[in-house]
Amino acid sequence: MKVTLNIGIDYNGKIIRDCTVQFLTMGGQCTAQEMIADLCISEDEEALSQREKTLIEMAYLSQQVEFDGIPHCDVDAEFLLDNLTTDDYWQLVEATLELRKKRLENGVSQSEIKSLLNPDLA
Repeated sequence: MKVTLNIGIDYNGKIIRDCTVQFLTMGGQCTAQEMIADLCISEDEEALSQREKTLIEMAYLSQQVEFDGIPHCDVDAEFLLDNLTTDDYWQLVEATLELRKKRLENGVSQSEIKSLLNPDLA
C-alpha cells in the first residue's frame, strides 16, 4: 500500500515522503528478531526502558515499510528511531491497519493474517 508521509524523513539532505507499507512476513519477523538480538536488548519485558521498547517496535516496522529513495538495507530500528517523526509513525500504523482491513474484506480469514505490529506484543 502506497503512503505519502506528512512530515517525511531527511535522508542525505532530501526529504523522503513516499513509501510502501506491506504485511510483516515470516522472513521479516525473523529479520526483526535478529535485529533485536544484535541490539542486545533484554528479553525481560519488565526490565526494558522506553527506548528499548520503541526499538523493538521499530525493528518490526522496518520490515514492513520501504521508502522510495532510501536503500532498504539502511532502514533498521535505529534509523527509524532517529529519523521517523511521531506523526509519521502513527500514519504508518494506520496504513498497516488499513491494509489488514482491506485484506480481510477480500475474504482472507483472520487466522491467515500475521500480526502487523510486533507479534510478540500483539
